[in-house]
Amino acid sequence: PFSATGASKKWVQAYLEAVQFEEGRAIEAEKAGGAGDVNYMSDRRMTVIDGLGAVGGSMHTKDEFIYLPSLKTRAEALARFLSSASA
Repeated sequence: PFSATGASKKWVQAYLEAVQFEEGRAIEAEKAGGAGDVNYMSDRRMTVIDGLGAVGGSMHTKDEFIYLPSLKTRAEALARFLSSASA
Protein backbone atom coordinates (compact mmCIF):
# COMPACT_ATOMS: atom_id res chain seq x y z
CA PRO A 1 0.00 0.00 0.00
CA PHE A 2 3.01 2.34 0.07
CA SER A 3 6.17 2.79 -1.97
CA ALA A 4 9.25 0.70 -1.33
CA THR A 5 12.31 2.54 -0.01
CA GLY A 6 15.98 1.70 0.03
CA ALA A 7 15.66 0.78 3.70
CA SER A 8 12.68 -1.51 3.20
CA LYS A 9 14.10 -3.27 0.13
CA LYS A 10 16.85 -5.03 2.12
CA TRP A 11 14.29 -6.27 4.67
CA VAL A 12 11.88 -7.41 1.98
CA GLN A 13 14.70 -9.33 0.30
CA ALA A 14 15.63 -10.99 3.61
CA TYR A 15 12.01 -12.08 4.10
CA LEU A 16 11.78 -13.40 0.52
CA GLU A 17 14.90 -15.48 1.18
CA ALA A 18 13.34 -16.86 4.38
CA VAL A 19 10.22 -17.88 2.45
CA GLN A 20 12.34 -19.48 -0.26
CA PHE A 21 14.16 -21.49 2.42
CA GLU A 22 10.91 -22.68 4.03
CA GLU A 23 8.92 -23.32 0.84
CA GLY A 24 11.74 -24.42 -1.45
CA ARG A 25 10.68 -22.02 -4.18
CA ALA A 26 11.49 -18.49 -5.24
CA ILE A 27 8.86 -15.81 -4.73
CA GLU A 28 8.76 -12.13 -5.62
CA ALA A 29 7.40 -9.09 -3.86
CA GLU A 30 4.61 -7.42 -5.79
CA LYS A 31 2.13 -4.64 -5.31
CA ALA A 32 -1.33 -5.87 -4.44
CA GLY A 33 -3.16 -2.55 -4.53
CA GLY A 34 -5.69 -1.45 -1.98
CA ALA A 35 -4.97 -0.05 1.43
CA GLY A 36 -3.82 -1.64 4.64
CA ASP A 37 -3.91 -0.76 8.31
CA VAL A 38 -0.13 -0.55 8.12
CA ASN A 39 -0.58 2.87 6.48
CA TYR A 40 -1.48 4.26 9.91
CA MET A 41 1.99 3.29 11.14
CA SER A 42 3.95 4.58 8.17
CA ASP A 43 6.66 7.08 9.12
CA ARG A 44 9.85 8.15 7.33
CA ARG A 45 11.91 7.08 10.36
CA MET A 46 10.45 3.57 10.40
CA THR A 47 10.64 0.61 8.02
CA VAL A 48 7.25 -1.08 7.65
CA ILE A 49 6.69 -4.25 5.65
CA ASP A 50 3.18 -5.43 4.80
CA GLY A 51 1.92 -8.66 3.30
CA LEU A 52 3.80 -11.26 5.33
CA GLY A 53 0.85 -13.61 5.55
CA ALA A 54 -0.35 -16.75 3.91
CA VAL A 55 -0.94 -17.46 0.23
CA GLY A 56 -4.48 -17.01 -1.06
CA GLY A 57 -6.58 -15.10 -3.52
CA SER A 58 -9.78 -13.26 -4.41
CA MET A 59 -9.18 -10.97 -1.43
CA HIS A 60 -12.27 -9.39 0.16
CA THR A 61 -14.75 -11.21 -2.07
CA LYS A 62 -17.14 -14.10 -1.49
CA ASP A 63 -14.59 -16.29 -3.31
CA GLU A 64 -11.67 -15.39 -1.03
CA PHE A 65 -9.51 -18.38 -0.15
CA ILE A 66 -6.33 -19.30 1.67
CA TYR A 67 -3.87 -22.06 0.85
CA LEU A 68 -3.75 -23.75 4.27
CA PRO A 69 -0.20 -25.20 4.08
CA SER A 70 1.11 -21.66 3.61
CA LEU A 71 0.00 -20.73 7.13
CA LYS A 72 2.76 -22.96 8.48
CA THR A 73 5.51 -22.07 6.00
CA ARG A 74 4.87 -18.32 6.19
CA ALA A 75 4.84 -18.42 10.02
CA GLU A 76 8.14 -20.31 9.95
CA ALA A 77 9.57 -17.86 7.41
CA LEU A 78 8.55 -14.90 9.56
CA ALA A 79 10.16 -16.50 12.64
CA ARG A 80 13.36 -17.11 10.63
CA PHE A 81 13.29 -13.52 9.34
CA LEU A 82 12.77 -12.03 12.80
CA SER A 83 15.51 -14.21 14.29
CA SER A 84 18.01 -13.14 11.64
CA ALA A 85 17.00 -9.48 11.93
CA SER A 86 17.64 -9.45 15.66
CA ALA A 87 20.99 -11.26 15.39
